Amino acid sequence: MLIAIADVCSRTLAGYNVCIFAYGQTGSGKTHTMSGTDTIHTEGRGINYRALDDLFSIRDVREDEVS
Repeated sequence: MLIAIADVCSRTLAGYNVCIFAYGQTGSGKTHTMSGTDTIHTEGRGINYRALDDLFSIRDVREDEVS
């Protein structure tokens, strides 16, 4: 699943509009999947926070490409 999120992040930076959407029955874990349980520690983060981490990491790597 995280590979798919990395693909979404790279497409975002390529200029595509993307959306990460969760649906399902009440109590099935959508909030847990999207947000996680512990946002301070990396292993407890959900998809939203991990995607943001990826985007900021890519930004830091590409920082000297933009002047």
